[in-house]
Amino acid sequence: ITVLGNSDIRIVETQKFVFTSGSFHFAYRNIPTDRLESITDVTVSENGAYYRPGAGDPGTFTTSYQDGDFRITWYYPYTSNASRTFVIAYTVKGGLRFYEDGDQLWWKAIFPDRQFPVQSARVTVHLPAGISPEDLKVASYGADADSEILDGSTVLFTAYNIRPGQELEVRVQ
Repeated sequence: ITVLGNSDIRIVETQKFVFTSGSFHFAYRNIPTDRLESITDVTVSENGAYYRPGAGDPGTFTTSYQDGDFRITWYYPYTSNASRTFVIAYTVKGGLRFYEDGDQLWWKAIFPDRQFPVQSARVTVHLPAGISPEDLKVASYGADADSEILDGSTVLFTAYNIRPGQELEVRVQ
């Protein structure tokens, strides 16, 4: 998660799926939209190859709104008993919260609408330069996570064994 100088937020997610039973050919990411203006510049890639807009064919992705969430769905060849690593990137406009006591980033890094566990998660938040580490306040909600302020512009959250249906939301102020 990178907070840009214009207050936009650039998100780059690396998701590794390990398929242990069944055969699968698509995945999705739901992003709540109740506290942001828009999501733009969506890309999906695998092993450096970018997926193209489209629906259903391997190597394509779609975006849509569903039940108040922005959904990115991507399609790949049927896969079983293997792993695949995807990179999903997008820009969030209007996602920061501005307060007298300090501006805040809140982000649901692991969304709850899934039926599988997340074995491990690492969320790195990059902030604009010029912030003193002592001025930062950090917290996480949902799944248990450890947080570490690496310096005035980098905060790291780590979590393990996130149950199906459980979310991980991070906050940096």
